[in-house]
Amino acid sequence: MTLNRTNSVLLAIILIGIFIWLEILLFLIHEVFNYHLLKSVFNFSIPLISYESKVYPIVSIGMYSLIIYSSAMIVWRISLQCMESIQWRNFLRTEKHDRLSNQLMNEYAHLKTPIIVIRNDHRLALTYGFLRPKIIISTGIIHKLNENELKAIMLHQYTHCKSYNPLRSLIAWIIKESMPFMPIQRGLFHYLRIWMILQADRYVITKLTSSEYSNKSILLTCEGPPQSDAYRIQQIIQQELHVRVPLWSVGSLLTSFIMLLSISIFIVSIGY
Repeated sequence: MTLNRTNSVLLAIILIGIFIWLEILLFLIHEVFNYHLLKSVFNFSIPLISYESKVYPIVSIGMYSLIIYSSAMIVWRISLQCMESIQWRNFLRTEKHDRLSNQLMNEYAHLKTPIIVIRNDHRLALTYGFLRPKIIISTGIIHKLNENELKAIMLHQYTHCKSYNPLRSLIAWIIKESMPFMPIQRGLFHYLRIWMILQADRYVITKLTSSEYSNKSILLTCEGPPQSDAYRIQQIIQQELHVRVPLWSVGSLLTSFIMLLSISIFIVSIGY
């Protein structure tokens, strides 16, 4: 299974984020030290906005507002994720079913992935953890599925673990949430999440035989973003392996380009 599609989209999200924060850094260097890095190092500048112009304070306030909001969102989202992680660890510690966890760990030892069974009557299967992802599965799903169905679920979650999808989703999510003025980031994030699920489903389809994998809809038990359901049905039930997921809209692409262009022009032309 290739992960080039999701890797490329994640890289695009990160690069856009880095580009914007580099521009913010240039602005802060100029404001704090009165030093125009582009002009001093590269002898490049477009002297359009002077300190005395009426436009400068307006745009400057906008830039400071953007910096404060983006920084606050990053801190808030990271703090929120830390609190959720602590809650999850406490929940797993109290609800872990030791006997079934050890049983599945032995049965699926070839996956070389930690497996935790929790006491819960609902159908629950997910991947938890960023640096050391684990498969979390409920007693409810174990008791309601046969051996082949459970194998399909385990392989789906294993794909998320070996690809570090929780960590990749977290990175993309934090960048997306800190830049609401860049709608292209939302489109790329949704595309990334959908294809993570589709590729995990596809891995199961390619690994199991038709006799092992008769109930294809069982994969829908695995949690995924709501907007992925239609594409998963296309791939799992209708067996359409060439699923087309929109990457972005023309409106979001145009808006993001205008925002990037506006910030860039302001950064290279201020203070003359």
